[in-house]
Amino acid sequence: MSIEAAAQLIVEARRERTTLARLPKSCRLGSEADGYAVQKAVAGALGLAVAGWKVAARSSNSGVAAPIFAGTVHQAPVTLPHVNALETEIAFKLKHDLPLRYRQPYSRQEILHAIQSVALAFELVDWRLTAVDLDLPERVADCFANAGLVLGMVRPFIGDISSPVKELSLFRNQTPEPFEAKDIDPVESIRAYVNFGGDTLGGLKAGHWVITGSLSGIQKVSCPETWTARWRDELEVSLRIDPKA
Repeated sequence: MSIEAAAQLIVEARRERTTLARLPKSCRLGSEADGYAVQKAVAGALGLAVAGWKVAARSSNSGVAAPIFAGTVHQAPVTLPHVNALETEIAFKLKHDLPLRYRQPYSRQEILHAIQSVALAFELVDWRLTAVDLDLPERVADCFANAGLVLGMVRPFIGDISSPVKELSLFRNQTPEPFEAKDIDPVESIRAYVNFGGDTLGGLKAGHWVITGSLSGIQKVSCPETWTARWRDELEVSLRIDPKA
């Protein structure tokens, strides 16, 4: 089956740290649901537990997600030997499960009530499938290029947050780094997914960290290098990249 063949190719790429341009036509996936099935098959083959989620709203009635696997979540400040690229995101820790709910969509207030903590985070990005024209099922199957997460200082979540990019600053080696600002509503990212998503790994659980979409686009990184992001005077995350680590 194409799902099994696609999963095996991605498993091998993860194990060997190799890449493919895209999945061969012989195992090209036919639907978004196939992509989620590959996520599950890859996690099972590698024995990976889910520690968190990457979610994004594609529209007001469409959301996507990918698991963030245990062992790839780091607490800042941290030094890592290799990072390909990173994105700056708002991360929420859940205090309640948020199972997918198609027939009775969640309200914004219900999502807010389920959030325990907030942090600024760097998503670690590394592609197993590298073509720029990947279709959606392939991107889902590759977990949207997620390679882990660096969490900054954690604060209790109170109130709401709808347009955090307006007060975001990014620094490379203590020098302000320009970025393409993305006006993400992080709460709506979660709501779009739990109302319309389709993962097969059990969904968003209490205790999971959930990242909610890049506020800064993708930053390619070099080595050695230090990255820091700040939101207002409330949240900060830092990462050192050094091959000697």
